[in-house]
Amino acid sequence: MHWFQKAVWMDAKDAYTRQELDDLALEYICRNDEELMEAKAAAFNGSTTIKRIAPTSQVGINLANRVHDQEQYTNVAFKVPDLTNAKVVRSLKDWKTGNVDQMQNIKTILLGNKDAVQEGKLILMENS
Repeated sequence: MHWFQKAVWMDAKDAYTRQELDDLALEYICRNDEELMEAKAAAFNGSTTIKRIAPTSQVGINLANRVHDQEQYTNVAFKVPDLTNAKVVRSLKDWKTGNVDQMQNIKTILLGNKDAVQEGKLILMENS
């Protein structure tokens, strides 16, 4: 939720189109891809054996979250704030981080595209 809050703070929009919301969701899912690709490349590092990325490391946690998010997105079950609704955008901009009482004003929707990988919008990432 914090990532989306920062995204709407940087924009002067009152509401987003469905396509813009979809683009934001993909940006969120792929936010750590560069770091993950570098870690995977370093784990392989020209060797014939692949070193596993420790699941408890920050990179391992980011990778697990990335895999989970992409599965949710490709199953059209990725939950995001409904930024197509101006009231939700305003509530998210006004939300004081950590105040759970205000969370009820931020409605969410399920978003996704089962064909995102085939359409080249999402690079499939696996836990390894």
